[in-house]
Amino acid sequence: MNFLKGVKVNLIGARCGVNGHDWRESVSSELESFGSNILSSYVKPYIYTPREYPHTHEHLKKMKDTGYFQTLSYSSDICGKDHSWVAEHMRAVREHEIDNVKKCDIVICYLDPDIFTMGAIEELSYASLFKKPIFIIVPGGSANIPFWLLGMVPHKYILNSFKMLGKTIVDIDNGNISIKEDDYWGLNIQTLGL
Repeated sequence: MNFLKGVKVNLIGARCGVNGHDWRESVSSELESFGSNILSSYVKPYIYTPREYPHTHEHLKKMKDTGYFQTLSYSSDICGKDHSWVAEHMRAVREHEIDNVKKCDIVICYLDPDIFTMGAIEELSYASLFKKPIFIIVPGGSANIPFWLLGMVPHKYILNSFKMLGKTIVDIDNGNISIKEDDYWGLNIQTLGL
């Protein structure tokens, strides 16, 4: 049926502490074979966005751990003002990631229950607010997901493996799972009496 052709899929999840690049590459390849367009932390089609690579977060973590937050934009004699490069970089990254959530058609998120990932949680919150279909992969499935997310995402779309995601992708493409907003979120205008 090819329901995924031209669909913009945003891949979110931790980039530090796990190999966030490899799972994104694998899922991207599968989705691209269905004709989907990928939005991701590592895919930056815009000119003025901070570049992030698999090693970027290692560099940021090292700067943070050593207390080296500050870089001077001008000689302190000239302006006397310093700027936090780490904070400025992450502010721009956050802005880009939230923009990806706005522009995408669906969200696929990988959550590792052993890694605290504030960015992915915020992106999931925005995706839920914008009524984007969300599919979450978490090892162990619903048993390992934060309670708050159970209230944000329909239970049947919390998957426990990438193998289940692969089946879900095929089901979406065949039309067995609808990514239309009203179907995904269980909104039926007739049922609501509107």
